[in-house]
Amino acid sequence: MRFERPLAANWIQMWLAGILLSCGSVFAQQSAIGQATDSLEQLSTSLQQVVAKVSPSIVKVEAVGYSRSDEDQGSDTQLIVKSETVASGIILDSSGYIVTNAHVVKGARRVRVVLAPQ
Repeated sequence: MRFERPLAANWIQMWLAGILLSCGSVFAQQSAIGQATDSLEQLSTSLQQVVAKVSPSIVKVEAVGYSRSDEDQGSDTQLIVKSETVASGIILDSSGYIVTNAHVVKGARRVRVVLAPQ
């Protein structure tokens, strides 16, 4: 089989076009990966800024009280046991209002709030 120059030139051009298209898709993938990496870095930076701003308002809530024992469900008498709960809370404002879950302080005789060290 004998190729004439125009046919061979067309084949080479098509081959080069295929290579360029392949390279273009590789570069596009690298660009997409680079953009995704940039987006993840921006997200990480944003999250770090939010944590730095909000973390001073997070507190540890320690509650001590008395509650019914879960062990004596079927009997007529129920045991009262000392319960100790450790949870988190959030300082709402400079007046000292703190929000935590109701079950944390339910039946508590003593509640202690521990601020994060600075």
